[in-house]
Amino acid sequence: MLVKSPAEMEILRYIVSLFGQGHNLSEIARMLNKQGKPSKQGKRWYSRVVGQILEREGYYTPCVHPKIARVCDINVSAARARELNAQGLSLRDIAERLTKERHIPQRAKEWHAATVRSLLRRPVGEVRKSAAEVARELRNGGASLRQIGRALTEQGYTPPRGGRWHPATVMHLLDPM
Repeated sequence: MLVKSPAEMEILRYIVSLFGQGHNLSEIARMLNKQGKPSKQGKRWYSRVVGQILEREGYYTPCVHPKIARVCDINVSAARARELNAQGLSLRDIAERLTKERHIPQRAKEWHAATVRSLLRRPVGEVRKSAAEVARELRNGGASLRQIGRALTEQGYTPPRGGRWHPATVMHLLDPM
């Protein structure tokens, strides 16, 4: 059975009265420390401890901030970017809207026009093969490096450094070492 200590009950009543007068947790902790009233362990008072005591006694409910939903799926972000693009928004406006709507880019805090452009270039629907896989299939089928480059361009693949597919770029794609 727990026995209530009169000294602890006096401090508890004092904390409750200060809170009832409108003092915040930090002010209460500061006042207790100034007056030299020791905590249960004989140490300093902290606002967190005062809050826990008031919460336990039913006088205080801590603020719980709701978790903000974020969209981290690149395909969902791409679909939303396409919707905004269809409305006639500029790349910059789409970037601002995606950031505001909590769509999170893969390697940044916010969207920029260039990353929105890459989003809009993403294929719709199913996951597509990498450029290297397509190139290997075409090469195994007997296509030349130039033909593979044309096919990759037609299917919407861009070289790693941008520009056009040249035979040397395709060769490097097939055998990167």
